Amino acid sequence: MTTEIAVPALPQSNDPVKIARIHVTPGQQVHIDDILFEVETDKVVLEVPASAHGIIEKIDVVEQQQVISQQVVMILNESPQLEPTAAFEPSFISATRARQTNIEEPTSQHIVAARPETQHSSKIDSAIFYGLVGLVLGIFITVLMMD
Repeated sequence: MTTEIAVPALPQSNDPVKIARIHVTPGQQVHIDDILFEVETDKVVLEVPASAHGIIEKIDVVEQQQVISQQVVMILNESPQLEPTAAFEPSFISATRARQTNIEEPTSQHIVAARPETQHSSKIDSAIFYGLVGLVLGIFITVLMMD
């Protein structure tokens, strides 16, 4: 089944917008929520995601081309059988799938890589805490000096 991918409905639908960036090519496999292209208005850039798994059949626009609201820009040949590959799966899905199929879960060598982020996170949390304490004390002293 083919699906027409169009520019989203925009509030000022008569104003032309431009295709800021195209993230896919014809023949490329995409999954639900993969970003297909970006539409740029004078105020914002909107990302347009895929609505289904499938293969990009045709692209009717190029980057920087002016388009209007709800103009068809791509054709997606839907294929519900396509599932994200392991390289693109979030880690919680991989772990769940591993438990379901009795595959060995990630070892400690995978977990070691996450430790530095935890240490940095606690340093950042401490810096934020002491920064806020300093700010509150500065405001308190300023208020006392005004009286």
